[in-house]
Amino acid sequence: MSNSDPRTCPAALTLNKNKDVWFTDEGTQKIGKVSLHGRITEYPVQSPHGGTPEAITSNKDGNVWFVQSSIGASEVPSWTNTYGIRDGIGRVEHGGNVKIYILPKSNTCCNRGTTGISIGPDNNIWFTEMGANVIGRMTPRGKLRQYPIPTKDSEPLGIVSDKHAYLWFTENKANKIGRIGVDGQISEYNVPTPNSRPASIAVSRDGSVWFTEAQSGKLARLTNSGKINEWQIPRFPRNTEGLSALALSTDGSIYVAVGNKIRQYTITPR
Repeated sequence: MSNSDPRTCPAALTLNKNKDVWFTDEGTQKIGKVSLHGRITEYPVQSPHGGTPEAITSNKDGNVWFVQSSIGASEVPSWTNTYGIRDGIGRVEHGGNVKIYILPKSNTCCNRGTTGISIGPDNNIWFTEMGANVIGRMTPRGKLRQYPIPTKDSEPLGIVSDKHAYLWFTENKANKIGRIGVDGQISEYNVPTPNSRPASIAVSRDGSVWFTEAQSGKLARLTNSGKINEWQIPRFPRNTEGLSALALSTDGSIYVAVGNKIRQYTITPR
């Protein structure tokens, strides 16, 4: 499976209920779908305010949602007639139609800096806004609500849902892990290693929360009791951009993107 366009640059993946693999292509400004038979279908993203498709997820109804982020977008595309790049939340519907819900401007910065996205236990779309320092919630019909993070300038990055009533997110600059309930109440947990830069985050089958520390080169686990354990990744290359992605396997393996490589680890929790 390959795409002949040299500009293609997949940024994130998700698997929908039909087992199609969907991806964001920040190079060509498209959302792509790879079927079980390897056929690639692409859907252009033409937001009136520009931006770049980044994180992506899918809900139980089969709709695909993605972040249209101002981060990394340097110019407004030629199709827009509105000045200024704005963040948005996009949806790919069953027929392939792409709809963008433009987010309001931030009172604290020029752009909201939307980064992570996840479907919550309530089936709403939850996302992080790094620049605005809030967690956003959007209903499938596009109704928006935003929840300020207690720690100032925390830079929320990754976000993931558990099987109960919470979503967990990394606070990259504040060096914390945040938890938000579907009622909007936020709790925070301090990461033991200073300036560790928590980034990617995932929830295991036992309900514990795993995350990467991009600056310190560690993997960490937040237990159900609120304790954080850390493990140093062997041969962590200090000249890389850190640990950019994390995935948990059903067999207990942990997959981490370290620089330009994917590494597999097996860790016995303590």
